[in-house]
Amino acid sequence: MKLPTVTSTISALLAGAIMCFGWKLSVTNKKLVAENVNLRLTIGGLKPHLIRNLDLDILPLVVRVDQYHAPSATATESLTLVASDHCSACTRQFPLWKRLLEAGPPNLEVWLISLDEGKSFSGLVEYLRSNNRPYQQFKVVDQATFVLSTGIVSTPTTLAIQDHRLLVYSAGVFTETILSKMKGILKNPPTFTAFLPNGPRDTALTVSN
Repeated sequence: MKLPTVTSTISALLAGAIMCFGWKLSVTNKKLVAENVNLRLTIGGLKPHLIRNLDLDILPLVVRVDQYHAPSATATESLTLVASDHCSACTRQFPLWKRLLEAGPPNLEVWLISLDEGKSFSGLVEYLRSNNRPYQQFKVVDQATFVLSTGIVSTPTTLAIQDHRLLVYSAGVFTETILSKMKGILKNPPTFTAFLPNGPRDTALTVSN
């Protein structure tokens, strides 16, 4: 009878160890898969993330410089447009904002917020007045405080708000796709806060040397 060599014995032990490790790994993977499924189900059941009262937080940081046709007491939806007179990206955004307003509901209140004098809003103001659309125009009191308090760090920025709940946040110049999404959001408000992809934009805070 031939006795097994040391090499064959070691090989057999290694093979057994590999099989055992493979079985444990398979069990672990199945557990991980099950945990991932449970995690996805849990996340899917959570209430969507909402941001509330941003419009109320903004009010102490601005002063109203103009108003036309105060909105109805029952109005709950508003569109906030933030721009600067010295923002090159804003120049490209104004025609897109006008197209958004043309597609929006006629009773939608518009907030025009400028980081400076607000002269660049003149075209939108003319459109809103000529179409009897309600709006309020504001000027930021202090840029640094406004940026730090609201998180609005660039212009142009577009915010849609309903019942003091932020529906959508869009920083930068619209693409046609984003414009289409914004129109859809105004017609059918989502149950969550949508953050759309950023477009070309300028920094909101001017730092002097």
